[in-house]
Amino acid sequence: MWLAVNAVCQSWRTVALATSDLWNCLDLSTPSAAMELCTTRNPQRLCLIYESNIYRNLSPSLEDRLSWFINRAATKISEIIIKRRNQPLGDSLACFRGNASCLSTISIVDSRHLPVAETQAETHLLSLNAPNLRTLRLRPVSHSVWQSPLLRAQKLSDIEMYLAGPSEGVLDVTCAVTQFPALLSLRLRGFITGHDSEQHIYYLIAPNLQKLELRPVTHTVWQSPLMRSKNLASIDFTMVEPAGNITDLIHALNNLPVLQELTLKGCLPQSPVNELAVMSDQMVHLPRLDSFRVRGSVIGCISILRFMSLDQHIWVQIDLHCDLGEEEYSLLVWKIVKSWISPGEMQLEMAYQTCDICFGDSR
Repeated sequence: MWLAVNAVCQSWRTVALATSDLWNCLDLSTPSAAMELCTTRNPQRLCLIYESNIYRNLSPSLEDRLSWFINRAATKISEIIIKRRNQPLGDSLACFRGNASCLSTISIVDSRHLPVAETQAETHLLSLNAPNLRTLRLRPVSHSVWQSPLLRAQKLSDIEMYLAGPSEGVLDVTCAVTQFPALLSLRLRGFITGHDSEQHIYYLIAPNLQKLELRPVTHTVWQSPLMRSKNLASIDFTMVEPAGNITDLIHALNNLPVLQELTLKGCLPQSPVNELAVMSDQMVHLPRLDSFRVRGSVIGCISILRFMSLDQHIWVQIDLHCDLGEEEYSLLVWKIVKSWISPGEMQLEMAYQTCDICFGDSR
């Protein structure tokens, strides 16, 4: 870090060192240099980055200095980005003493997806009061996050979480947060179909929501308040059993006038394949849709496709999982979608028990 500062002309070096905003992003994988720069440059806000377990090779004296530094700078920290969670992180989060008024971004991602319930770090994290928080990414996190003061931030616009472990006995739905007035993007994965957490998610209210990703999700979601946002432009669902009612899906989609991207996978709702005639008032009309992906059984895919009424040219990807004896039904897909495209723009690839159909412009 110091080499990069020294390897410029003197005038540029003087300007760079005098501009505190250039030193507000501190990579704590080199804690000595980070603390020195912060002390000498005195930035007004800080972004702390933990790339790995920085405490592994720290001497006791340096570890004490780092804790002292974070404690002193806690009121200036606006972003925390952590790519590998470690136990001593709890000591760093404890320095906020529950109040993180400057925090606007928290991104803690552990690619190993270790169990996190009841860890010291999570206990301190979920007790933080961050009224100016806008972005929250936690992978993984326990279901008790729904009761955290972090989710009460009125400016929170982006939530991405991998929920780990069962929710029974962890989540008290009577104390959980349900109102998200500024939320634009909600992405949830992991164990989100357990009884307590699932029921809570379906009662979330986000009137300005634009992007919704739930993996997995049950068909109850079509009747939830989340689907009432008139600004919803992107949906990505991986459905699980039991298969739901196709009528609920049709009604929900018809109330999304600005939907542009739709992805449905997994256990899709089914209706009799031989009933190709569909009443006009049952059709799904999505005038702004430009991307449609569907993946599931042949019967499930056909059941959804035949209710789609699309006048515009769109990009579609269809992944059919054919059981033995169902290959003949895949031809019905072409009968349904042929009016959406030009024949020269269709690509067809078939494999054992799988039929992939892609048409439209390449993406």
